[in-house]
Amino acid sequence: MAPPERHMSGPLTTANLAAALEFLRPTGGHIAVSDGLRDAYFVFTMAGVRIVATGFPPPSLSQWLVLGGYVDHAQQEAMAEAHRAGRDEREVLVELGISPDSVREGARSLGVQLLLDCLFWPNARFEAGSGRPYYLERLKRDKVNERTLPTPLKSMLHDIHVALKEVGPAREAFPTLDVSLVTAGAEGARGRQESTEDELERHLLECLLSRPGVTGEELKAMLGCGEAAVMQRVQTLVADGIVTADPRPLSREAWSQRVATMRERLEGQPINQLVLRLALAAGLQELQQQVPATRQFDRAGWLLFGQRRHDEALEAFNQALALAPHDLEALQGRVSSLTALERGRAAAEAAVDLGERYLERGLPNQAKLALAQALSSHPSPRAQQLLVRALDALGDRALARELAETLIPDLRRTGRGKEADELSARYGFDQGKAPEEPKSAALFAALAIAAGLLCLGFALPATATLRELEARKDASQALVDLELGMRQDRDWDELLALFPEAWERRPGVGTLVAKVRTELADFAADGQTVPFLRQYLQAMRAENAEILAAELHRRLQEARTDALREPLEAEHRRLLDVVTKANREARRVQGLASGSDIETAFAAARRLAETYPNVPSALSKVKLTVEIRSNPPGALVRWRGDTMQFRTPFEVEVPLLEKRQIELTLPGHTPFRGEINLLDLDSPRPVFTLEAGSEERE
Repeated sequence: MAPPERHMSGPLTTANLAAALEFLRPTGGHIAVSDGLRDAYFVFTMAGVRIVATGFPPPSLSQWLVLGGYVDHAQQEAMAEAHRAGRDEREVLVELGISPDSVREGARSLGVQLLLDCLFWPNARFEAGSGRPYYLERLKRDKVNERTLPTPLKSMLHDIHVALKEVGPAREAFPTLDVSLVTAGAEGARGRQESTEDELERHLLECLLSRPGVTGEELKAMLGCGEAAVMQRVQTLVADGIVTADPRPLSREAWSQRVATMRERLEGQPINQLVLRLALAAGLQELQQQVPATRQFDRAGWLLFGQRRHDEALEAFNQALALAPHDLEALQGRVSSLTALERGRAAAEAAVDLGERYLERGLPNQAKLALAQALSSHPSPRAQQLLVRALDALGDRALARELAETLIPDLRRTGRGKEADELSARYGFDQGKAPEEPKSAALFAALAIAAGLLCLGFALPATATLRELEARKDASQALVDLELGMRQDRDWDELLALFPEAWERRPGVGTLVAKVRTELADFAADGQTVPFLRQYLQAMRAENAEILAAELHRRLQEARTDALREPLEAEHRRLLDVVTKANREARRVQGLASGSDIETAFAAARRLAETYPNVPSALSKVKLTVEIRSNPPGALVRWRGDTMQFRTPFEVEVPLLEKRQIELTLPGHTPFRGEINLLDLDSPRPVFTLEAGSEERE
C-alpha cells in the first residue's frame, strides 16, 4: 500500500526544508518556492528532478558543468560554440565525450545549489508535498524556464543534508543578499586572497577590493553563481574578520513595488497560488498592512482546506487571527479546520467565539448556526447564553425563554447570580429562585406506563405470608406515590427514595423493587439529556438534518430507557428518510443538468433547494450551467479571480450552494463586479448591464 500523501507549507527555513525532504524521501514529490517575484518548482521523480523557474533564468546543465569545473578548457569552448549555434544540450554533452558520471555529479550539484539559493530569497515561502503536484497541468502548460536533471532525489539527499548544515550559519547571519560589503583592511583581504584555495572566494575578494560597498546581489551577478555560494563565503569572511557587512534591508518603497507586482501576478493565473499568497502576506506585513495581510492568510487557509490539508489550513487561519483576532473569515476557517481534525472541544470553543463575533456584527442567524454547532458537541453555559441572545434577536422569544430556563440554574451554580437575575427578569421568572428544568411530557408519560406495568407485577398471589402481604402493601403505596410524584415533576432522588435499597431484600417484592430502582436510575440519567435535546432539535432541525441525525444516533447509543430511545429512533428514521430522498433528488437534478436544457435543470434545482434546505451535502453535489450574458455583449469574463479567454455570452458551471465572484470588463464601459448565487438568480441566463463610462462601480 502506498504511503499517504503528506504536505508542508510556510516560511522557507533550513529546518523546514530538511523536514520536507525527509517525507519526500520514499516516493519523491514536489517543492514550490516563491518570494512573490520569483518562483522555483522542484518535481522529484524516481528518474530525476525537473526544475521549473519563473521570474529568473536558472543556469543550464552545460553552464553549470563549466562553472563547476567538470569539463576542460577545450570542452568549454566547444560547448560555448554549440550554445551559440542553438544545438541540443544533451547531444553536445554526448558528442564531447563527457562521462555520464560527470554529468550526473554536475546535475546533482546544480539541483542542490538551486534549492539552497532559494533560502536567501527575501521572505520566501514554500509548499512541499509527496506524490504528484496538484498544479502539474499548469506547470506543463505555462511557458517557463525549465531544466530536467538526471539525478533522482535519493541520490541528492546526502548532498542536500550536508549542504544544509554548511549553509545554516550563513542563512542565520544573512537571511538575504541585502547587505553592503567592504574589506576590514586591504592588506588582510589581499593576504587571504593569496592564501585561499577556494577560487570563488578569491574572485569575491577581488570584487570587494575593486568595488568597496558592493551588495550581495551585485556580487552574485559579478561572480555568476548562486545566492548560497555567495553568502556562505561572505559569512566565513565576516566571521574571520576579513570583511565587514552592513545590512541594507529593503526600503518601504521597494516593498511597496514588490507587493504591487505580487498582486499583478496573482491576477495572472500563477502556477501555484498558495506560495504566492503566503509571500504576498509576508510582504504586506513588512508594510504593516495588517488587514490586507489577514485577507491573504484567509485565502491561503481556504485553499489548504479545500485540499483537505487541515493542519496547514488551521495554521494559516491562526496567522490571520494573530493579525486580526476578530476576523470572521479566519474564525470560521478555524472552526471548520478543528472540526475536520476531530478536535471537538477546541472546535466548540472556537464556534462559541465565532458566534459571539457574529452577534457583535449584528448577524444573529449566522451566530445561531455557529452556536448550535458548539452545543452539538460540547454544551456550555456561555454557548447557551449567546444562543439565547441570538434567538431573541431573531424574534424567536419563546425558544429563547425556554433556553434561558435551562440556563439560569447553571449560572447560579457557577456563581453568576447577577447574570441569572438579569435573565430571570427579562423572561419573567421569579428572581432568586432557580426555575425547574423543563421536563419532557413524553418521558413522564412513559414513566407512568412503566409504573402501571410494575403494579401488575405486584398482584397479590393466592398464597402469601403476612410478611409478604405487608411488603406488597408498602410497595404498592410507593408506586402510587411514584406516579403522583412524576405528575408533580418531583426530583429524581426524591422519587428513588420511595423505594429504599433495603426493600430489595424483602421476600416476594425484592426482585421487582430492584427493577424499579434500576429503571428509575436509568430514567434519571436519560432525563438529563432531555433539555439539551429539546433545544438542539429546535435549533438544528431546519438547519442540517445530517448533523442532527448523527447527534441523535450518538444519543441513541447512550440512551438507557425506551422512554428516550423510542422518540429518538422515530426522529432519527425520519431524518434519514429526508436525507435519502434529498440525495436521490439531487442525483436526478444533476442528471438533468447534464442532459437537459439549462432552464429545466435550473427549475429542478430551485425546487430541490426549497424542498430540502436542511440537507446541504445533497445540495452541494449539484452544479448547473449558467450562461453569462452582458449588455452590450462581448465583455471579457473574469471568473473566480481568473481571466478567461472568452467573452460573453459564455457558459460557466456554478455550484448550487456556493457563491462565485465575477467581473465583466468592456472598453469604454464601467466594469461590473459582483457574485453569482444560483438561489438568487431568476434565470440561468443572467444579463449584466455595463454602463458607459470609466468610473468603477461595485
